[in-house]
Amino acid sequence: MGFVVSSLRLIVALALVLGASVPASAGARAVPHSRKPAEEPSDLAAGKQLFETSCAGCHGFDADGGQGPNIQRVPANRGDDAVVKIIKGGVPGTGMPAFGSFTDAQAMQIVAYIRSLASAAIGESGKPVQTQSGDAEKGKLVYESKGCADCHLIRGSGGDRGPELSEIGSLRSADYFRKALQDPGANLPKGAPTGPTTGRWIQYLMFQATTKDGRTVEGMRVSESSIAIALEDSKGNLHSFLKWDLKSLEKEPGKSFMPRFNDSLSSEDTGNLVAYLVSLKGAK
Repeated sequence: MGFVVSSLRLIVALALVLGASVPASAGARAVPHSRKPAEEPSDLAAGKQLFETSCAGCHGFDADGGQGPNIQRVPANRGDDAVVKIIKGGVPGTGMPAFGSFTDAQAMQIVAYIRSLASAAIGESGKPVQTQSGDAEKGKLVYESKGCADCHLIRGSGGDRGPELSEIGSLRSADYFRKALQDPGANLPKGAPTGPTTGRWIQYLMFQATTKDGRTVEGMRVSESSIAIALEDSKGNLHSFLKWDLKSLEKEPGKSFMPRFNDSLSSEDTGNLVAYLVSLKGAK
């Protein structure tokens, strides 16, 4: 018996040295393997650059949502390896494309940067920092008095020259709204159209078109092909041009028909308007 016990002890010791695992109890749960993302400043800087050029157009510059969902907590919830797989392989049947040209190291730099954004949104208590304050009902009055409904649609009411806001509160953060009110052209939806195309992805990029006879039109690009472009001006009028009839066609990145509210809104009105936008989460 003593020989058997000694042999078992030897086997267990060898298993520990060689890295073998001892079977878990039936009630234990396996934890998915997840690589620790690089957190060197150089890696975070590289991840930030990759994220802003490849991901921010859908998920927002703070990863807090836009055309795509808020992904700040995805690495923590799903594991770093799972996020690397999503980045490199995409998600079939959704708008998430595959970035197969990224190396594992580059994908991990993106994961590390996303984690840093999530950490910045967590306070010392371990709970999300609440940056939104204000009265949503008063904010609705600010929204109406400033003519926001002339361009934005909420639950079927309003204009269509700007993005629909019916569910914007579930896609964007309070901080994003504050930044958008100060500089609305800084984070517009982006696209890379090839061939004839139309849709909201390219709608908010502004152009200035000058015809050969001297007429100038400034507007948002509604559609574009290799031979023609259509622009919508600030009054909602549509202008179509054949490109060979144009003297010049200039992009105006960072420009928007939406005015800046740096000086025209008090801090109280800004807080109330932000509270109203945050409250817009669609049908209950």
